Amino acid sequence: MTTSLISLSRYSIGLLKQFAAKGFFHLLTANLLIQLFGFGSQFFVAWWLKPEQIGQIRIMQTYLNLATIFASLGFNTSALKLCSEKRPEGEIVFLYKKAFNYTFFAVLITLPGLFLLSKFRLLSNDDTVNKYFYFYSIAIIPLVLNTVDFTYLQARKRIKEIANVQSITKLVSLVFVICLTYFLGLTGYIIAIIIGYSLTFTIFYDRTTKLNAGIEAIKLEKPFSLHWHYAKFSFLANILGQIGSYADLYLMNYMIVDKTMVGYYSFALTMTMIPRMFTSTVQQIISPYFSEKSQNVNELKVAYKKYNAIYVTSSSLIIIILFLFFPFIIDFLLSNKYHNSIIFFRLLLIAYFFQNLYTMKGYTLFGIGKINLNFYSSIIITITNLVIVYLMIIKYSILGAAYGMIISNMVSWLVSNLFFDKGIRDYAKTKKNF
Repeated sequence: MTTSLISLSRYSIGLLKQFAAKGFFHLLTANLLIQLFGFGSQFFVAWWLKPEQIGQIRIMQTYLNLATIFASLGFNTSALKLCSEKRPEGEIVFLYKKAFNYTFFAVLITLPGLFLLSKFRLLSNDDTVNKYFYFYSIAIIPLVLNTVDFTYLQARKRIKEIANVQSITKLVSLVFVICLTYFLGLTGYIIAIIIGYSLTFTIFYDRTTKLNAGIEAIKLEKPFSLHWHYAKFSFLANILGQIGSYADLYLMNYMIVDKTMVGYYSFALTMTMIPRMFTSTVQQIISPYFSEKSQNVNELKVAYKKYNAIYVTSSSLIIIILFLFFPFIIDFLLSNKYHNSIIFFRLLLIAYFFQNLYTMKGYTLFGIGKINLNFYSSIIITITNLVIVYLMIIKYSILGAAYGMIISNMVSWLVSNLFFDKGIRDYAKTKKNF
């Protein structure tokens, strides 16, 4: 028994060293600051904003995330896939530039659509959400363009550089959020968000420009087809994934009249930023790594089993700790102002536990280029999530949204297993070394 524990400890330490060498902890720190700026900033302004305003911010953020996927059209994902492959430097630069140009035109098309949705009050039955989103949607310009620069640097494995830029820009942006919200309320919060995204984009764009300096682009035939081969399925899968993951928030935006309770629920979602931050960091490290390993199915399977085991174990430990202790910390810091959020928070953590059981499967399918299977599974998962959450809200009101997410993620786990097994089997048949 003692020998086994020693071996396990050595194995775990070895994995931690590997993660550290890849820049995991640098990126984890940066993602913490990103979450603090994007969603966690609500913690810092919760003293000055009402619960219903927290709910309005969360709804706008969720719609902005959905609009970001529309505006990127999946070209950020195709850039990550293509630019992480073993290619001449000139081809990689050429593919990046094309992805950026395609995304720029997609943003120009998407933004007027958001203005129209806000103007005609189609986003929500809450007039405040429609009114403020008209201005909030401007953030989509730097946010979407930055996704291409970010994934490009990620593909080039510039993880520590990404982390350093994120850390600096998000700290500065967080100061803007706190100060402007204090003086201008909800309006100041929105202004600060736009400034923050613009700052991050400016610096990332400068870094990619410097990285590509002196490298002559090598033109490829039909670059749009190369990108669209991956982007189309990624785009559709991401749209469905976003809707499925936040089915509770989208539905309660229309179904729940009590906006104060929506605010409590939204704050509970904000508190789940810690496990989501961990998942995001793992994805950013693992995706290009799996793509690189995709030429050897045996190596890929070994890598998947190793990283999935440590991911599920560590994420589960984080969830247990948060479930037991985090509510007391929040009550203490905010003087019980958001105590009604605690029950939602704990239920959402349970839902997130089941989601983590299949998270790594999607990244693996991405690595072997089976993005179409991620899309097909997303169709089933999204429809299932919407139906289940809708029925649970009807039966149990806002509490049913959290119940629905637990049941939905259990079903999603089963669906993902089926598509993952199929993807690995089909891909293995095309490789002689399997």
